[in-house]
Amino acid sequence: MFSLSLFSSFLVLFCVADLYLKGPLLGRGGFGSVFAGMRRSDGLPVRDFLPSFVQTCFRNVAVSKCHVSQSGRCDLLCFSCLQVAIKFVSKDRTPERLKVDGQGRLPLEVALMTRVTSAPACPSVLQLLDWFDRPRRYILILERPDPCQDLQSFCEENGCLDERLAKKVLVQLIAALKHCESRGVLHRDVKPENLLISTESQDIKLLDFGCGDVLKRSAYKYFAGEFELQKETFC
Repeated sequence: MFSLSLFSSFLVLFCVADLYLKGPLLGRGGFGSVFAGMRRSDGLPVRDFLPSFVQTCFRNVAVSKCHVSQSGRCDLLCFSCLQVAIKFVSKDRTPERLKVDGQGRLPLEVALMTRVTSAPACPSVLQLLDWFDRPRRYILILERPDPCQDLQSFCEENGCLDERLAKKVLVQLIAALKHCESRGVLHRDVKPENLLISTESQDIKLLDFGCGDVLKRSAYKYFAGEFELQKETFC
């Protein structure tokens, strides 16, 4: 007997492999692993290179509302040589879901990023380009500026930021956090490792909403993010 859920899983795998090339590991955290990636340079809408039987089934299979419309047409274009970051997130670590207008209940990290990256977007927040739902994990396709590195590595290689650059970084970070606040999102894990800085323009981007939550007035009941204190901090 034909299984629609099994076919949906196959279709997601097919789309990911045909849309993106996975590269080397960029980083690993508590909520997932991130790889360098490249969107394949065919310049055609996704629907034009899928087999005809898959195109027909798009009307009945909800793969990802990010790139499949109700009409069955794939609206995402594969622009030449677009560098991306591909994040794999285990469903065991992200059971929460959040309702997003017009898109139903999405995985929490996807929902938070959808909120903060919807137009008008903030240039200092990393953009979510696409996402896929697989049986055991979610796959997030993220913007990957180049050349850039995380702020922690940048400081380790170049020393402390001078006053001019520190001011530029903080102004952009505050703008990013105010933008998140305006969208009802709390990041909860702001640290140098979660800030990308362009090695050419010194523009920054806030990333990794894996510890994020909905902004609320009441108290948060659990700690999120990395917690490190030097031994001498404790009495």
